[in-house]
Amino acid sequence: AGVALDLPATLLAIGATATRSFTLENPGGEPSGAIALRTDNAAFVVAPGACSPDEPDGLVDGASCTFEVRFTPITNLALTAQLIALSPALGEAYTARAVLRFVFDLDWNGGDADFAQALVFNPGDVMTHWQYSRLLAALGRMPEALAAAGQATQLDPLSAQAWEIQARYQLASGELAAARRSLEQALDLAPDHGRAPLGLGDEACARARARHGLPPLDG
Repeated sequence: AGVALDLPATLLAIGATATRSFTLENPGGEPSGAIALRTDNAAFVVAPGACSPDEPDGLVDGASCTFEVRFTPITNLALTAQLIALSPALGEAYTARAVLRFVFDLDWNGGDADFAQALVFNPGDVMTHWQYSRLLAALGRMPEALAAAGQATQLDPLSAQAWEIQARYQLASGELAAARRSLEQALDLAPDHGRAPLGLGDEACARARARHGLPPLDG
């Protein structure tokens, strides 16, 4: 039987690498069998260092072997890529990668492509629609952002998050009355919603500026 060495789930920052030394020893009796290295933590890549016991199938009686293992965390983007490779029709995986791409890597085109693919496989996912609306708004595609946010509220009218996000793009599009209704709906569903009251303040400010003939504020 082979000898399995379980490597600890060392906590490392993304991009960091740690090296640890391990020694295997066969105290006697019979050959150890093949040496296998593994980690139960899928968030790490384990790169074994050099270890050459006398016998190719393991350690002979009384022999030992010291080697180093380098722990390198896998990025979340790489993990989502692995998940997509394993389940290429899993819409949630494309959504997760899309968010990582456009929020952290500023990869607008990659995020756009992943959101489109996510909606092919999972068109009824509320989070995908409102997350996609955020990307569309960042790209200045406001009519599309508003449509995506509206789709989210239609799919889940009990989602305060979806109503609040829809209100953002209604405000940006000058649809003040509709934005107020969306924000009130968000607060009815979640009275402690953190952003909805701020949205109502923005809506009141926009109304006041329009009443006095002032242009809307950017952003």
